[in-house]
Amino acid sequence: MKKNVVFGNLVENAFDFLDKARREFETEPKYSVIHFYAALELFLKARLLHEHWTLILTKPETADLLKFQKGDFHSVSLTEAQKRLTSIIQQGLTNDEFNCFRDLGDHRNRMVHFFHPDQHAKKSEIETIVSQQCRAWFYLHRVLTQRWKNVFAGHDKKIASYDKAMREQRQYLAAKFDQLKPEIDMAIAKGITFYTCPSCGHGALEEDASDAPVLDLKCRVCDFTANGVQIDCPKCDANTLIGEPWYSCNKCGHRFTDRDVKSALSDWYSVTKDNMFDAHEASCGECQSHLSVVLLQNDEWICSNCFSRFNPEDISTCEWCGENTTESLADSYWAGCEFCEGSSGWHADE
Repeated sequence: MKKNVVFGNLVENAFDFLDKARREFETEPKYSVIHFYAALELFLKARLLHEHWTLILTKPETADLLKFQKGDFHSVSLTEAQKRLTSIIQQGLTNDEFNCFRDLGDHRNRMVHFFHPDQHAKKSEIETIVSQQCRAWFYLHRVLTQRWKNVFAGHDKKIASYDKAMREQRQYLAAKFDQLKPEIDMAIAKGITFYTCPSCGHGALEEDASDAPVLDLKCRVCDFTANGVQIDCPKCDANTLIGEPWYSCNKCGHRFTDRDVKSALSDWYSVTKDNMFDAHEASCGECQSHLSVVLLQNDEWICSNCFSRFNPEDISTCEWCGENTTESLADSYWAGCEFCEGSSGWHADE
């Protein structure tokens, strides 16, 4: 069994399901949801298979290669795939990605068990499906082309082709945007800022700056949500929004780095003899960035790389090496953390 052949077949199968979902969303919405979710699971399983074929199995300890080659096995669920992607491969989904995919799975289950045929022509149902698929594809496209880029590099043309098709499909939401446009214009007149939504492509992504410099963003058309921050651009000094996926100054085009963001968000904090042992930065369990999570003046924490937000109780300290992180650190004295092997590893090296 050649791993690259099996991997390629799995990915091609995923794209087949994606194409079916795109063509069915209006005429057969039930099957569109089922096929899109099937494609999503196949991409996650393909990433697991690329590491090792046994990771796809619900019980790797009972792995049988001959049965696997015949397709006689039970594969992991979304939740189990996420656990293995995070703990074994160290390239798991973020909370936003996982929650979006899980919601799609819940919708798929409702369609399978409770769908009524007379609902298939309802405009609201089709809008819901398109919105949900736009959000899910935005996250999946980001994973495939960024975090897992090296793994799926051989399929970049197909990814780009489907991305183009999804951009055409999301125009179905144009009618909904036109319906909401008067409300959005009224909100703009009151001083509320809107941006082009990266999920549906409409200028309906509303900014909530009540917790500035941290921003909450939500699209009125497709319900896509994101976090952002306000910082001063080091080139033009303009007060600039930067939030995933915006990494360039919207006035001068300066390309930001996570260091720029971290510096701007943490410049208020000064280390003194009174606070030199207090935690003010930590590593991010969401994007696995080292010491990218910084403390804000309101005691909230935010990652300067992926903009995930955390509360003080989300910050843990490894009992062995002393590193701060948003990861769960149960038994860290013995087991260690992502930066050390704990007491067990230290004694094993002796």
